[in-house]
Amino acid sequence: MIKVKIRLENSIKLTILLPYFSLYFASSLICSNYVWKRITRNMDNVTMDTTRIYPPINKQLIKPLLKITIKEFQNYRGTTILNLQASDGTKVSIKL
Repeated sequence: MIKVKIRLENSIKLTILLPYFSLYFASSLICSNYVWKRITRNMDNVTMDTTRIYPPINKQLIKPLLKITIKEFQNYRGTTILNLQASDGTKVSIKL
């Protein structure tokens, strides 16, 4: 489970718990045919308007990479990914 903790300067605390199931669900949603058609169609429109060259995106490569990444997250429980403190007193931390 990924824990996102936000503490604002006026002592308001907000904790968001993100279970690994939701990450798997989001990766399946991103790799669905409907979303994938939208992504590739938008990428085709962008490449014609600009001179940038985008690498070809392949759904069969992205989905296993996302699943492997989520499994690796599970192996490193308790690790702090991000720990920020702004000058105005706002704190943000992300833990696995």
